[in-house]
Order: sequence, then structure tokens, then C-alpha cells
Amino acid sequence: LNMNQGRHSLTVGIYDEIPAIYDIELKINKPYKNVNMPLGEEFECKILEDCVIIKLKKLDVHTIIELS
Repeated sequence: LNMNQGRHSLTVGIYDEIPAIYDIELKINKPYKNVNMPLGEEFECKILEDCVIIKLKKLDVHTIIELS
């Protein structure tokens, strides 16, 4: 949305808000031992032998996921 070509146009409609995204599941195909979200979002995490699966109930504009 930030890169919309019509952003500075008076004739093209643009979005000023980025809507939240709900019920996201991320699968990272690499094993990690620790997962942290330092901005405080609620999340569920499964650490498996070959991957990590992270579930977020809600994602606003952006977040940080620390993997180690």
C-alpha cells in the first residue's frame, strides 16, 4: 500500500490505513530452539525437529520475531 502509484494523485483513491490480518500461521523450515516476539503480541509456537510453526491471532502493520 505504501508503494501505491496513485499515492500522490488527487484523482486515484488510496488507503491511509493498513488493516490488521487475523489468524496467521508461519512455518519456518529450519530448526530453532527459542522463539520470542519482543513487541508483546500473543502467539503460539511449536518447535519441531525440522521446523518451527508460529501462529498469530492478529498482526497489525508489522512485528518482530526473534529466532535463535
